[in-house]
Amino acid sequence: AKTVTELIKNAEIYARLRPFKLDQEAKRMIVGGGKQHLVNIRQLMVGLEEWDAQNLQEIIRTYSENCGSKLGIVVQPLRAALSGRNISPSLFEVMEIIGRDETLARIDDIIKKW
Repeated sequence: AKTVTELIKNAEIYARLRPFKLDQEAKRMIVGGGKQHLVNIRQLMVGLEEWDAQNLQEIIRTYSENCGSKLGIVVQPLRAALSGRNISPSLFEVMEIIGRDETLARIDDIIKKW
């Protein structure tokens, strides 16, 4: 972060209370195939033995390759579900920090609503 305001905005992702509203850009990431990517990725994450940024990144990259989608297309709905926005700190680090339960709960909130 280059300013205190930017730091606050970036840190907010870790303390947001669920369920939270998505901004307009984040909503666009969910519609279409975004929700289905969330459903599929969630299934892969549930069985992940070691919940860390490296393992999370690996399973999502593998999923992206297997489904023939670019990583950005797969990651953006996940970013929207976890942050409520289209921009966030490193997504894999966010998931590691907020933990398995909070990550899955935020994804569930979006899957149920959309």
